[in-house]
Amino acid sequence: MRNPGELEVEQGTRAPDGLSDQEFVQARGVMRTPTVLVDGIRFAFDMLAHGAAFAAAGGAFLGLWGLGPGWPRVLAFPVAFLALVVAFDSLVVLLGLLLVRRVEPGTYSLTSRRVLRWIIADSFIHFVERSCLRGYLKGFAPGRSLLYRVLGARIAPGLVVGADVRILDPWCLEVGAAALIGSFAVISGHSVEGGQVHIAPVRIGERAVVGMRAVLLPGVEVGDGAVVGAGALVTKGTVIPAGEVWAGVPARKIGEMHRPAH
Repeated sequence: MRNPGELEVEQGTRAPDGLSDQEFVQARGVMRTPTVLVDGIRFAFDMLAHGAAFAAAGGAFLGLWGLGPGWPRVLAFPVAFLALVVAFDSLVVLLGLLLVRRVEPGTYSLTSRRVLRWIIADSFIHFVERSCLRGYLKGFAPGRSLLYRVLGARIAPGLVVGADVRILDPWCLEVGAAALIGSFAVISGHSVEGGQVHIAPVRIGERAVVGMRAVLLPGVEVGDGAVVGAGALVTKGTVIPAGEVWAGVPARKIGEMHRPAH
């Protein structure tokens, strides 16, 4: 019987050539977690946020409906919907400011208070991804960048984010100006191994490109103007120098960007 937090490779799977089982597990995110605690926290987020939103909507609806026939009742439904959206979004922002920004990089035991704080923050991210705000995360780039900033990401102007990008630990993300993150890319600021949670920043430089479906693990640095190819796996702690092109599983240097002659 394995201890909570112990990593394992799923039965019937094997690491690709050049990738250790440990790195493979990190990339796949296969891990044992205290699921009862995590599910309980996520359920609490759901009940709190949706309960407050529906209470605000119900109060607005009943207040207008009680004013009698005419315009108050005509406006009751749209005003109630607006109250629901505003209340839900406001509570998400408040919870993000109170909970997520306190997570700090480091290596911690699974039983430490800091890991509990990380579990709460991680559960909050999953809650947001399943909530009515998921539209911001999928199809509305300005709203997505704003939400990531609220959750602690440091993002310079001009970031272009493709559809369905997953930022698992926004508080660990630093992105330079005019960078591009392709659709379905995954950026993780944490790994779990040997009974410990390792949290480290992920830095993407100015004008850097992270290709479609690429995976960046904790501690990765992508230099200014560098390119991570589509589907690449950049393993933990890898530093990609400015202007280089990396691709593959695990990612390796395959070339350099051509610089215009002066």
